[in-house]
Amino acid sequence: EPLFRSVRLSGFVINSDGKSCDDVNECLTSRPCHQICTNTDGSFKCSCDEGFRLDSDNATCIANEACTLSSCLQRCALIKGVKTCFCRPGFQLQSDGETCLDIDECANSRDNNCDQSCLNRNGSFVCNCTSGFKLNTDGHTCDDVNECLLSLSDCSPGQLCVNTEGSFRCQCPAGTSFVNGSCQVIVLPPTPTPLAVTASASSAPTGVPTPSASIQEGLVAVTIQNLTLAEFNATQFARAIEEAFLNHCNTPSAPCTESNSRKRRNTLVVDVVIVSVIETASSGLKVTFYVSTTGRIFSADLVANSLTSANSTATLKSFGFTVTQIQVVNPPAPTTSGTPTPTEKKGLTDAEIVGIVAGVVGGVVFLIMLSIVIYWIAQSKKSVKVIPVDGDQELKLIRASKKSSPAASS
Repeated sequence: EPLFRSVRLSGFVINSDGKSCDDVNECLTSRPCHQICTNTDGSFKCSCDEGFRLDSDNATCIANEACTLSSCLQRCALIKGVKTCFCRPGFQLQSDGETCLDIDECANSRDNNCDQSCLNRNGSFVCNCTSGFKLNTDGHTCDDVNECLLSLSDCSPGQLCVNTEGSFRCQCPAGTSFVNGSCQVIVLPPTPTPLAVTASASSAPTGVPTPSASIQEGLVAVTIQNLTLAEFNATQFARAIEEAFLNHCNTPSAPCTESNSRKRRNTLVVDVVIVSVIETASSGLKVTFYVSTTGRIFSADLVANSLTSANSTATLKSFGFTVTQIQVVNPPAPTTSGTPTPTEKKGLTDAEIVGIVAGVVGGVVFLIMLSIVIYWIAQSKKSVKVIPVDGDQELKLIRASKKSSPAASS
């Protein structure tokens, strides 16, 4: 299809459709003639009253027969031999036939073609426009001034400038509210739900939800570079975080499920809930959010770790988000030092175990030694015999050998 553009011819004006043209009535817009003006198609024609003729400029009228001004205030002409006074354009001859009085064209809308306001001048008038409009080159029509395009608005950073007829208004992008001097995204989870966000008038400004304790433990804030609040797409951001988080949960070491048997990634459904979006002049866009599934809010550490890998960075960039900082909003408080709380003793110490083992071993050794002694005594009694001896008739105990000699046995 060939390209074309409309060209306005002199004496015509292009209509709003950009194709058709209307004739400009120069007799009403610019008053080019001295006395009589007749509009024509695309032009105009000047003529003069009786006793006058057009000068060489085809606009000014001069008398056919000049006369001295005598008593005429402005101009004089001889018409059929009679002296006649007349006035310059913009003045009206008075009843005395000699003096001229300025015509106040602004007093009657039929005498001026001003679009909005009219300022009378001596022998003429000028058109003006009200605030928020500008006068066109035709000198009488007014066009709206687009303050948004000309950077004339006083909207706060992050607000959108919306042009209106003769003015403008500032508004936050869809899905955001103007709170504390900036536009903030407020996305509340559906109610009723155990993950509902509660509001507290004492701890937060009006309109800003206060997250519950469980939600605060899962809050993560990311800083996005080179992005304004007007350009921020909350749905796109939630999709990017969900994709990065599920990719992380697909790794064997990620504790994304509570049961011992791992769920497959495609069975895990998560929601990314945006709590606030704040635009800062120095660092960019700061988005605070948490990730949840049915009946559970994932820990901020798990979510933050899922966003720090190279794959997650690439995923976020593919959605148009360059994350420069990841922060756990409410990190766990460090353990405070002090007097330890006595705890119930759950088992034996190493020293106690060593003592018990040593006692048992000692007891076993003692029993073994005692058994050996008893056995030795018993065997000794069996191997002793009483033998009568000649001589002094004393009884002597003679230990018999274990094996009796053949002499002894006979």
